[in-house]
Amino acid sequence: MHILGIDSSTTEMSIAVSRAGQNNAGFADKTVHIEYKAQERFMTQIIPLIDSVLKKTGIEIKSLDYYCVNRGPGDFTATRIGLSVIKTLAMIFKKPVYAIECGEVLTQQAAFLNAEKISLKIKKGFRVFVVPVIDVKRKEVFFSLYDVSINEKAHCTGKIIKAGNCFFTAKISGDILCSSADFISKLQEFFNAAYKKGFLNEKHALFFCGSAFEAYKHLIKDIKWAKNSLLFPGQVFYPQAEYLNQCALYRIAKKQKGDENIKPYYVRDFAPFKKT
Repeated sequence: MHILGIDSSTTEMSIAVSRAGQNNAGFADKTVHIEYKAQERFMTQIIPLIDSVLKKTGIEIKSLDYYCVNRGPGDFTATRIGLSVIKTLAMIFKKPVYAIECGEVLTQQAAFLNAEKISLKIKKGFRVFVVPVIDVKRKEVFFSLYDVSINEKAHCTGKIIKAGNCFFTAKISGDILCSSADFISKLQEFFNAAYKKGFLNEKHALFFCGSAFEAYKHLIKDIKWAKNSLLFPGQVFYPQAEYLNQCALYRIAKKQKGDENIKPYYVRDFAPFKKT
């Protein structure tokens, strides 16, 4: 089976077609992807780019089985472009569509790229967390925490298979919007509460990632507060569609239904028109 994913939530649009075997175990065995870095032309280039990826895979658009899209949070206009195209294709070809949050994609990406390090830390008794931190403008960041472990939990968001390692990611916090200056204090609040509840009573490693570390350089220095934690600070990358597809394939493998009435994930209240 094949799935088309579009991630247009940032200044770098990413499109990927992934293939999974008939006995889909929640992970792709082959992916063809393309990245495009000219945001002002997303609207005019998105269809030709989809066509280009499909040609590389050798399949027709009507042969796709599923669609998925990053619903944000992200750039307002760019995110809506990807959502509109995916929803239109899904409606035309009557196929299921999965909407994935940006934090889930970034966590899947960080866990895959750091699989060897994560495996080593787990073997040494560390509890591993990924902290995706997204720049949402106005000097604000948006973040949440994800657990990475060898145990599959009821609320897992994805599965990672790499070099003989197999992990599962799970969201363990709510979503937090704050100023970049308050990021560390908000993160401390979570860990202090977790310690009091007995949720954390062991050594742990934190992998930080996302666009905010490029926008706000001070964050890498700020996170040194966690003296008892092993830190992997500030990996700067943008969400890519191949990892978006992995998140959706995990949902499909778990027999979760596609999403209806998909809307962008707005981190602030949105009013398109002023009240008169």
